[in-house]
Amino acid sequence: MVLSRQQGEIIKAGPEDVPELFRLWSGMIKDNTTVAKIREMVEDARGRRDRVLLLKKNGNIEGFIAYNEKKGNGHIAGIASKRLGYGSHILEAAENELKESGFTRVILEVEPSNLPAIRFYIKSGYALFGEEQDFYGKGKKAFLFEKRI
Repeated sequence: MVLSRQQGEIIKAGPEDVPELFRLWSGMIKDNTTVAKIREMVEDARGRRDRVLLLKKNGNIEGFIAYNEKKGNGHIAGIASKRLGYGSHILEAAENELKESGFTRVILEVEPSNLPAIRFYIKSGYALFGEEQDFYGKGKKAFLFEKRI
């Protein structure tokens, strides 16, 4: 995806990005992801499974997306951005890479109380297709969304 100079650039995360990526992840996504898990995702990005893309501007991470394969589908594991509009750019970049890898469907989970994320995914073409009980812990379900790509 081509962005203007003002918007930054989308690149694959490297080991040097792990500390800043962890700070962003833990500040924007309320889950139990550890710095070790983020390091594993970034290192595995050179392998076959996890992928992490960053939106960088002036050397700073402005947004990120982590994605992989889950149950034969492309899967968005986490996404966050510091500014409005950046999320759609990195989501589109991940969807394009998943499509190039042969996936035709992308799935993701959203906490039901996260209304801004739900609106963002619906605006991005995702549709609710189910729920998963205890996804975020005992008694904390997730809404499941999908998009054909």
